[in-house]
Amino acid sequence: MERIMSLAQAIDMASRLWGLSFKEKTDQEACSPCPFCGGTDRFLVFHTGYYMCRPGPGHCGKTGWVLNDFLAKNDQRITAVELQQLAADAKQAQQQKEIEDLKLRTAALEKMAASQDHLKYHAQVEKARDYWHAEGLTDESITRWKLGYCPKCWMDYKKRPSYTVPVINRGNLRNIRHRIIGAEGHDRYRPHMKNLGNTLFYADALFKDDTSMVILFEGEKKSMVCAQHSFDGPAVMGMQGFQEDWARFFMRFDKVYVCYDPDALEKAAKVASLFQGKGYVVDLPMKADDIWGVGCTNREFSEFLRKAKRV
Repeated sequence: MERIMSLAQAIDMASRLWGLSFKEKTDQEACSPCPFCGGTDRFLVFHTGYYMCRPGPGHCGKTGWVLNDFLAKNDQRITAVELQQLAADAKQAQQQKEIEDLKLRTAALEKMAASQDHLKYHAQVEKARDYWHAEGLTDESITRWKLGYCPKCWMDYKKRPSYTVPVINRGNLRNIRHRIIGAEGHDRYRPHMKNLGNTLFYADALFKDDTSMVILFEGEKKSMVCAQHSFDGPAVMGMQGFQEDWARFFMRFDKVYVCYDPDALEKAAKVASLFQGKGYVVDLPMKADDIWGVGCTNREFSEFLRKAKRV
C-alpha cells in the first residue's frame, strides 16, 4: 500500500492513469465518473491517494490506491529517485497545508469569539421552545445553554431555518451548531462558518475540581440532557469524533466513562483505550438523552456507570 500523496498529486496521477477530469469537493477529496463503471461523481479520490467507487445501486464499489495502480501500469517509467521525490513533495505539501489550515482556523476562531450571533438566535428561541422541550430540555437548560432559532442558516445552500446550539468553552464562543430544519441524516448539521475545526462541546466540564470522574457523550444534546440530572460531561460533535490529542485533558480524572450510542460501542471502546486504563465503556439500552424519557432514575443511571467495562 503506497500513500505518499497530496490531493494535487492524487488527482494528477488519477487523471493520467484513467483520463478523467476531477472536481475538488474539499481540500482532501475530489470526485469524477468512475473509470470502471461510469456515473457522474461516484468515484472519490482522497488526499492520501486512496480511491473508491461510492457504494450504491449499479456502482462497482472498487477501491484501491492511485499510486499502486500508477506504478503497476508504469513500472518501467518511474525510478526509485522519482518515487522518493514524490514522497518529499507530498510531505512538503502536507506541511504547507497544515500551516495554511492553522492560519484559516485562527482567523475563523477570532471572528467567532467576537460574534454575538448566538444571543441573536437565543432572542428568537420562542419559535423553537416547543422543539427543545420535545428533545427533553427544560426552560432552565434552554437559558443555560443559550439555545436558539435561526430563520435562515447561511451555511445551508437552501438557506433553511435551523435550531442553534452555541459552543462556548472557557468563556469563548467557539462555534454555533445549526440543526437544519428539514434536512435528514448526516446532512442535518452545519457549523456557523468555515474553517472553525473540531472541538468538544462543554469542554468546561474537564476543568471542574469537585469530581474524580467524567463522562464523554456523543452529541451535545445528550450532554445537555444528562447535565439536567447532574451527570456532567463534554460531548464530541458530528462525524469527526474524538481527536487523540484531546486525551491528555482527561488524564486528571480517575475514571473516564465513554457514553456513546448503543450502536457505537466499538467506537466507544477505541476512544476509551486512549485513556491509559482509566477509560470505561458505558452500555446503555438506548441513547443517553432518551433514557430519561422512559423513567430512568439517577440511581439507575449510576448503576449503568458502575457496570461500565474497563478498557
